[in-house]
Amino acid sequence: MNADKPKEGLIGYPKENEGLRLLRLLITKEKGRIIYIAIGANWCPGSQQELPFLKKLAANFQNEAIRFVNFWIDDNSHNPDYPELGIENYYLTDAQRTGLDPIFHLGSGIPFYILIDKDGVIVDYGEHLRPSFPDTQKKLEELVY
Repeated sequence: MNADKPKEGLIGYPKENEGLRLLRLLITKEKGRIIYIAIGANWCPGSQQELPFLKKLAANFQNEAIRFVNFWIDDNSHNPDYPELGIENYYLTDAQRTGLDPIFHLGSGIPFYILIDKDGVIVDYGEHLRPSFPDTQKKLEELVY
């Protein structure tokens, strides 16, 4: 698996941890699919503003080989579930969140997004992949078609 290695390659690979285990498990489970991960929290206005756009994006690609996933950094008491669109929710433990932080610098802010291609390689990540941005749909279309 290359989930912890951007296409350009990573210098100084982080040690195995709970965050990387979760990412690798997800990639193994969704083998052959593109994975779009949204990392957010229910207390974050930006995360909440993006939810309708995530739902629309998932609906647009419902018949494609894309899995939409939410990684929530808070509890599951207020987070919406959209199983009809195939959006899957994961609630990160502190160990998972801190394990992903050295790679993605999650401490610098949420919402945050990760895009993984069909080969399990991270092709892009960051705030610029918000579902409300038209370029995000274009990027997904490029990977699908």
